[in-house]
Amino acid sequence: MKKELSRPMKMLRWVLVPISSVVCSIIGYALVVIYCNLQNGLFESYNGTKVTSITNILLYLGCNYFSGLFFVKAGTFTAPEYKGVTAVVLATVYVALCIFSFIYTIITDFSFLEALSMIASGTASIITAKSIYKEQKDF
Repeated sequence: MKKELSRPMKMLRWVLVPISSVVCSIIGYALVVIYCNLQNGLFESYNGTKVTSITNILLYLGCNYFSGLFFVKAGTFTAPEYKGVTAVVLATVYVALCIFSFIYTIITDFSFLEALSMIASGTASIITAKSIYKEQKDF
């Protein structure tokens, strides 16, 4: 049996939901970048031409995927109750931010890789929210 949280503690946890989502998303992205040794950049120059490998592109997309996953997971974990609904709301906010970033990228300086990274992030948040929501509906 779970212990009931006091009202001030519930309020504090609700306040911490967006903060933990953003912080864990950034930390998760940074850890994947460090682990995959992408801190030197995605592109390398050979004789003045910028080139990249498919491995670096996949790792970059993986970093963005984990960023979306951690955003939803951390916020849902922090929420004191209504975890399924919280996951859906966080995924919706994250997808809206991805769409805004996608449009901004198109307007300023289009990059196909950046567009793919926004799609990877948004997809991760939707998949994570869907699994959490289904998990919570079983109880």
